[in-house]
Amino acid sequence: IMTIADLYHNEERLRNLADLANLYRVAKSDGIVSPEEMLFLTKIAKRYDVEDEDFKKILKSPDDYPTIGYYEFDDRVERFYDMMKLISDHNKKSYQEVRVLRKIVTGLSFSVKKVDDIVEAASKIDFQNCQFEEFKDKIFAVCH
Repeated sequence: IMTIADLYHNEERLRNLADLANLYRVAKSDGIVSPEEMLFLTKIAKRYDVEDEDFKKILKSPDDYPTIGYYEFDDRVERFYDMMKLISDHNKKSYQEVRVLRKIVTGLSFSVKKVDDIVEAASKIDFQNCQFEEFKDKIFAVCH
């Protein structure tokens, strides 16, 4: 019999796998996963407690891990922040990256009516000089 704690842990694990797969989809959306992007993915995998075997499975078949929505605004924004940091090295976001980001933002349970505004606002942020709380405030302003 599974306890409530077991169910919570399992749900959290599935979310972490799905979010890492999302990050990988964004990284590979321009056709190339750079060494810097792979390093970032590896760091995020450790932060999300993703085992090496699961990480390899994600790299092989990221589409096996569908996006899972979030109920809490802060959780959505935190995962979106990770994605934006991943692609912030690019001076200009590729069409493919923006297209993938729109899908993921929708999947993270942001308002469908605000997806384009959220992606546009986030794309204008200098992530070298923007901490999470500032990012959260900017996204909150777009959403409300």
